[in-house]
Amino acid sequence: MRKNFTILILLFAFFITITGCDELQSSKDPLETEESDNGKLIYRVIDDIAVLPEEAQTAIEKYKEKRGYIVLNVDEGAYIFISSGEKTTGGYSISVKSVVQTDGVTKVTVEEKSPGKFDYVTLALTYPYVIIKVTGVTDNITVVNQKNEELQPIKIRR
Repeated sequence: MRKNFTILILLFAFFITITGCDELQSSKDPLETEESDNGKLIYRVIDDIAVLPEEAQTAIEKYKEKRGYIVLNVDEGAYIFISSGEKTTGGYSISVKSVVQTDGVTKVTVEEKSPGKFDYVTLALTYPYVIIKVTGVTDNITVVNQKNEELQPIKIRR
């Protein structure tokens, strides 16, 4: 009886672990490319902030609780940090769906997900965000979610 109970507990823990894991986006994946009328934009999802310039790392830690985005221009393009803001539980995520350039505007479309009504979630404050590195980006950038709601630039205080 005790052996059956132990097996049942282990199976339950295994099931919870497997169903609680989200798909990870890796910066080691090939570059993702979006075609547009004005040319090709290439972007890469960055999953390790340690590879970013120190200024970017500091800004992310300082402003991750705010909803919006920050653009950090670098010689070879730009890093774009996009945040859903502070959430009271786990289960939230944000991912990039497309990056296109049209009529001098770089438009980044993201998908923001919330946990389902019956999902098991972490009971802690979380800060879902995504960072991409984009080449060929314009100075005019907009970020919208899947509902076409525009995210606002986060104002950085120096």
